[in-house]
Amino acid sequence: MPSSSGSSTSMPAAQVHGFDDQTELLTDQSWKALPQVTGEERALTLNEDVAEWAPITGLWRHAFDGYLNLHDGDRVNFAVTDSHRLLVRGRETTYRRHSRLTVEDGEAIKEARRRGVPQAVLAARYGVSVGTIGDVAHGRRDGKLRAGALDAPRWQLRPYMDLPEHFKVRRTNIWAGSHPDQITFATPPRTPGYQRTLTFAFDDWAEFLGWYVAEGWTHTEARGSWSIGIAQKPGVKYEQIADLLGRMGIRYYRGALALKFHHKGLSLWLQEHCGVGSGHKRIPVSIKEAGADMIDVFLDAFGRGDGAVHTHEDSRRYITSSLQLANDLHEVLCKVGRGRKVRVMAEAGSASVMSTTGRAFTRRRATFMVSDPGVPVDSDVRKQNVTRVRYTGTVYCVATLSQSVMVRRKGCALWSGTSACPPMDGRSPVAT
Repeated sequence: MPSSSGSSTSMPAAQVHGFDDQTELLTDQSWKALPQVTGEERALTLNEDVAEWAPITGLWRHAFDGYLNLHDGDRVNFAVTDSHRLLVRGRETTYRRHSRLTVEDGEAIKEARRRGVPQAVLAARYGVSVGTIGDVAHGRRDGKLRAGALDAPRWQLRPYMDLPEHFKVRRTNIWAGSHPDQITFATPPRTPGYQRTLTFAFDDWAEFLGWYVAEGWTHTEARGSWSIGIAQKPGVKYEQIADLLGRMGIRYYRGALALKFHHKGLSLWLQEHCGVGSGHKRIPVSIKEAGADMIDVFLDAFGRGDGAVHTHEDSRRYITSSLQLANDLHEVLCKVGRGRKVRVMAEAGSASVMSTTGRAFTRRRATFMVSDPGVPVDSDVRKQNVTRVRYTGTVYCVATLSQSVMVRRKGCALWSGTSACPPMDGRSPVAT
């Protein structure tokens, strides 16, 4: 059981560290408002550059009557006490960002690219742009890299009161995750006429789940068969789904507006792990905990079903009426270093018009939009955009072994420091 400091604890306001009550923590039980965190959860933390689940080792709840520092932006949103530590680095010029890379970094980047490590992953690891990684990998930065160690740490945990006028907050990281090479489903015995066993390569399975969570359903038909379908009009996407099902060895049939097949074992699994109905869809744990490459396979297929290109070709907006699915999408995006924002796109009870028929209707559920920038990006903060606001209530914080957690406020995610806790158990602090 983690240690706890209750709200009755008396401390001078200048020494109290923490967030307001609108801040959420990313845990292995999804996003949780800090007042609802019990300490039994695991929090998403940083072990150097790698995001991983780790125990919560302490809870802090302090009565507070003073001023919080509020950045209420569309990309960055936090409300913290003066002494709360953020995970930051100073704003650097383009030249300094490039020169921060050492000769040893350059060789490591070239070797990583030869092994197929994505440029975006390396950009997050070294704190430079994707373009810079490409230049280094192709030798265009040879002679411009630093010899020897860096002058300063790339990231630092610093109290808000000690931060410069202009700084960056961290939103990027890498994710390891794990998944099997294959997955197998068997039809329960004594069920005549069905395929008894289906074995899929995991990348095909991840793609199938992306399409299914976006556009799929399953139900028992009148004659007792277990039907699975993925809705799509005939066209390019329809054929992409057909090619996938064929590659997976699934005997499907083509409907006018969907591709369908029957398999009881798979149908039961989808109902249990993906939810039933558009308002109750979710991402299976096997995908949320998979490697970053499989998460991207899932997101690519989901985006073709329920997404749209956003500000540039690689960016996307994912749309859903399921709050749990919106939270799951935000979770996996944070894991792969691209967590930006989730917001309500349309409120429940609002009026709209069917794009296909022109029929007016009233939304029964809210619609959520989750932003995917396509590449890992940290965010600039200027103190001139931070407001001092009076706050009387409880402030909250947790402790983790690596002194870092992923938090969000009003849908905007970022990495933050925690209450001080010495590094233990072999984990590395996020800044040294």
